[in-house]
Order: sequence, then structure tokens, then C-alpha cells
Amino acid sequence: MSINADEQIGRPDRDLAAAETVELTVLARQAGVKTVQVRRYLEFGLFEPHPSPAARTPRFNPSSAARVARAERLRRDLGLNYAGAVLACELLDRISELEARPQQPSRGVQICSARNDPLRSGRHQRG
Repeated sequence: MSINADEQIGRPDRDLAAAETVELTVLARQAGVKTVQVRRYLEFGLFEPHPSPAARTPRFNPSSAARVARAERLRRDLGLNYAGAVLACELLDRISELEARPQQPSRGVQICSARNDPLRSGRHQRG
């Protein structure tokens, strides 16, 4: 069964079978980072362990690797700390959610254009 990382990022799927989850070391390898970095992101809440009571060690949704890799790129490229990288990922997720919503017409908000803006249309005279 293939898991689409874009659909699963940051949202633990409680129906995943234990066979479809991975250990922390595998998650680190898939994300291309060290296990200590994955543990830091886990501490900051970037992702959650999969709730599988039968597992002796915590198991994780494989799509968490893409989330860790993105956070690590943000941290490395933008010089963010772990908390900042996690926050940036959460904000990027929220933006994606909002962009995926159907557009609703705005009520009472008018976009300025040169046609109805005296400063842009040249109709404004300096006094």
C-alpha cells in the first residue's frame, strides 16, 4: 500500500497497521538526518508517534520523514532554530490548507485599483 506524503503530513492516521509504521532510526534515514535531530523535532511537536500499544518502541508514520526533511531544510537554509523550523512548517501547512479551500467571494472588501484609487489614477492633486 502506498502512502501519499502530501495527504498525510503532520496528521497521524490511526488506521495505519503496525507494518506501515517505521522506527525512529528508519525515519531519520529516510529524512536524511541524524536520529538526534529527529528526536529534537519530536520534542518540539513536529510529528507524533503512531498510537500502537503493541509496539515495544515508538513507531511513526512514514510520511513524517518528509516533514522532518522540510523542517531541516528550513533550519539549515534560513538559519532557524528547531522551534522556528517547526513553526514555519505549521504555517506552511496552514497556508496549504487555506489555498486548498474553494475561494469564497469577499464581502465588503474592495480591492484598490487605479480605476477607483485617486492616488494611482492621477486624479489626486497636491495642495
